[in-house]
Amino acid sequence: MAALVMQVKGFQYQGEVYIALDEGSDYYRIYGEKNGTTKEYHHDIAFDELGDVLDSMIETGGMTKEEYQAKVKDFVCSL
Repeated sequence: MAALVMQVKGFQYQGEVYIALDEGSDYYRIYGEKNGTTKEYHHDIAFDELGDVLDSMIETGGMTKEEYQAKVKDFVCSL
């Protein structure tokens, strides 16, 4: 199965993310790799859900918009 691989460093997830199309079902699967271990995080994701699922996994998690903005502000101020 072919996959798109990205190195990410978000607030919720740091490591490699693999986005693979399950051609038999036309849905995507998301895998993550940390310290040499690969794990499937999400499966049966439609193309129109992919952006939201990746954002939640990598960056925002379960944070509210206000919590996320505060975290970004703290990060930018620390640079």
